[in-house]
Amino acid sequence: MPGKYYDIATRAQALTLKVIKCPDAENTKITGLPRSTINSIHRTARARGYNPDACQTIFNSYVEDAPKSGAPIKATPEVEDAIIAALSKNSTTRGLSCQRLADLIAPKISARTVHRVLKRRGYRPYKPTTKPGLTAENKLTRLKWCKDHVDWTLEDWKDVIWSDETSVTMGSQRGRRRVWRLQSEAYLNHCVRRRWKGYKQFMF
Repeated sequence: MPGKYYDIATRAQALTLKVIKCPDAENTKITGLPRSTINSIHRTARARGYNPDACQTIFNSYVEDAPKSGAPIKATPEVEDAIIAALSKNSTTRGLSCQRLADLIAPKISARTVHRVLKRRGYRPYKPTTKPGLTAENKLTRLKWCKDHVDWTLEDWKDVIWSDETSVTMGSQRGRRRVWRLQSEAYLNHCVRRRWKGYKQFMF
């Protein structure tokens, strides 16, 4: 019957009967599917990689409906988990737009859906946390400085003059980069951007 929906189990049964040479009339009597539908299921399964001569398992992908054109994927729990997994992959994916994330996950998911899922899960676009990019030598030097001054009193620090500073960024953007993260993820490795000597000039 044109337009009628048949579940995957019925389609798989019809395909099995077709493969074992069950007459179409008997196949129709058992499954309720018209002969034309049975033949269509058989052709589609073969086109999707099913080989009836190899005694293959009949997977859902051989008999299920193809994605309908223009029908967006709904934000099921599985889709939401896929969005979060794609976002959390590395520091690059943290900075992708909703459209880029949608393209990364599936062709039929919309950028608006991605945005709604991120908002619902508590993610917001923040400026990335910045920290100096330190070599092993830098880290040892800073640790030594801290140990040398750990016992300083307030009076000792009053003799120190702290100057203000500004930086000029060369060769990259400044101030417009954002990363998607939870409020609690400010210092997560993928949400931190390191500044290396040579990329900025500091002025006092």
